[in-house]
Amino acid sequence: MTENHEHKLVDLNKRNKEFYGFWTVRYATRADKVIKKLTNEGWVLVNTTHDFAGNPIILTFKNDIMSEEQNNQNVEEKKNSLGPILGWIFGALFALSGITYLFSQPLTGVMFLILAAILLPPAYKAIIEKFSISVPKHAKTIVVVVLLVLVGLNSPSTENDESPQVANNTVSTEQNQNVQAQQNEAPKPVSEEDQIRDIVSDQLKGSNNMDQSYIRKVDVVEQVNGGWGVFVEYNADDNLTINLRKVGIESTMSEIYIALYTSNKDVRSASIAAYFPLVDRYGNESEDVIYKSILGKPEADKVNWGADSSSLKISILPEVWTTSVLHPEFR
Repeated sequence: MTENHEHKLVDLNKRNKEFYGFWTVRYATRADKVIKKLTNEGWVLVNTTHDFAGNPIILTFKNDIMSEEQNNQNVEEKKNSLGPILGWIFGALFALSGITYLFSQPLTGVMFLILAAILLPPAYKAIIEKFSISVPKHAKTIVVVVLLVLVGLNSPSTENDESPQVANNTVSTEQNQNVQAQQNEAPKPVSEEDQIRDIVSDQLKGSNNMDQSYIRKVDVVEQVNGGWGVFVEYNADDNLTINLRKVGIESTMSEIYIALYTSNKDVRSASIAAYFPLVDRYGNESEDVIYKSILGKPEADKVNWGADSSSLKISILPEVWTTSVLHPEFR
């Protein structure tokens, strides 16, 4: 609206989302013309202020139709009010994400926290005041977009996260299949040779009282006329006296012979050699055979293997087997 000598706009403000114009009338006699003119332009008279003489001097009109400038101003105000709200929402989400990722993926967590500092109004205001800088809105937007892209690139993909689990499941499945296959496989038959060797090993488990392994060697040899020859070498126990040492050796030999000839294996001959550390007259120590016995099948078949175990060990078998080596101390 243009100003003229009859009236002019002295104030324009917004009340309850409606625009009001306050107009002064220089000549009260022409108030009617002003009212008519403004009414034609879309204004509505809402109030009239009179002077002491009762003449209208201030006319108040209302216009609901905003100008383009007023409309742009209103849109800008809405944008300015929406920005902080979105900043609070996304800033809070990024802050929580940053704290969550900070311990598992530190780089991603730091970038989330930077985003939160930029978007949260109090944090951003504190940064601006601290460093006395002014950042244009478009620059702020670019920084946010770049950080979001970096977060996306740095975050591991779901496919990569699932790959180790898939690999582990594959390995576990293969292992289970291998175990199942092994269980389904028929047990391999143990040769008679190994069975005889196991019989001897069961009688010579562990170590003697000088911390030596009992077993030195166990040979099972197929004989020319069939059957097996068993040749055993072991480390004997020490004892308080020579006689007790000899008795201990004979007891061990007897246990091995009993196990062999009562096993229903085709043992044709067996020999057992007991080793013990000896010192010669020059002070040299060496382990030598101090007792060796031989028991063949012909003599073994004559033994009453059902006799008392103590009798077999002490009196029967030592008298039946052939002693091929005996240390002079035992004679």
